[in-house]
Amino acid sequence: MTSGNKEEKDYDDEAKNKNEQPTCDSGDDVANESTTTAAATATATKSIASNFMRGKIILITGSNRGIGKAFVDTFISYGVSKIYAGVRDIISAKKITFDNKEYNNQDVVVIPIYIDMNDVNSIITASKQIEESGDRLDIVINNAGVLTRTCPLDNDCVKNLQYEMNVNVYGLINLAKYFSPILGRRRVIAAIANSSDSGSENECGGGNGNGNGGIFVQVNSVASLRCVIPEVSTYSASKAAAFSITQSLKKELWSKYGISVMSIHPGPILTDMIKEVSSTRFNNAPPPSIVAESLIDAIITNSGGDDNKQLPFMIYPDIKSKSLGKAYQSFAEIVHEQGNAYAE
Repeated sequence: MTSGNKEEKDYDDEAKNKNEQPTCDSGDDVANESTTTAAATATATKSIASNFMRGKIILITGSNRGIGKAFVDTFISYGVSKIYAGVRDIISAKKITFDNKEYNNQDVVVIPIYIDMNDVNSIITASKQIEESGDRLDIVINNAGVLTRTCPLDNDCVKNLQYEMNVNVYGLINLAKYFSPILGRRRVIAAIANSSDSGSENECGGGNGNGNGGIFVQVNSVASLRCVIPEVSTYSASKAAAFSITQSLKKELWSKYGISVMSIHPGPILTDMIKEVSSTRFNNAPPPSIVAESLIDAIITNSGGDDNKQLPFMIYPDIKSKSLGKAYQSFAEIVHEQGNAYAE
């Protein structure tokens, strides 16, 4: 490294004459090597994830915008076989850019399907439609949700809470009820394919909780863990209720169907929904894709591609949610992961 004095200049000239590079201790080589290693690791991880996701069939509710749209785009990029994109308006779904050419992947089929989480009949109809198609779902992601800006003493508080409960909680229950058997079908198929069925499988797909039943994902938000401003009190209450239901589903779906349940708790994410709360406060919030990538990373990192392994329950995709998750970690590990209700 030169600093302008004669001795160092002469050294550099001599090095050049010998077609050698002068010694430099700036750390650039180490940094470049680190960057190269990180890039290679990312490429390897992407390859593993793509291999695991290849051929998978996925249902995603609320697919037309925000986090739901990001889920669709991300799973397309990983080469899944088919995506059922749940939307309330099939016509509006045509405006979604499901352009497979963007991902250089012509094999992913995206099928918009009518699902209104406030309408149980739409959930039942959608489940029958997929079941009659013969498809076995590998992953169901319940992303759809609603938020109203409501304080506890507002005149319309009860009305808005009922609306949010209908979509965020009752919709979740109905989705799990009618789609779990389709997810569980993977388990029956696996048992037949492996010729390991001992006659213990029932119409629900079994009862020994040994996996092969797919993955049920609930997008719950950090609001399910605490309420920080009065304007989201009813939304937080509905998400807290949804999180309680998700905890129960974790146990029930695993024992009945071998289905892993995962609960995602994003912090502020740059979506239209967050802009409804504040148009400027969350301008630096991360993009929705971070939620989708965190889910795939959690699946791949913790399963190693093994369908028989129960996956981690709680996922914190962004910096703010990770901070809350760190504070919540001890409770979550003891109560949610270990099932020790009183931490005894």
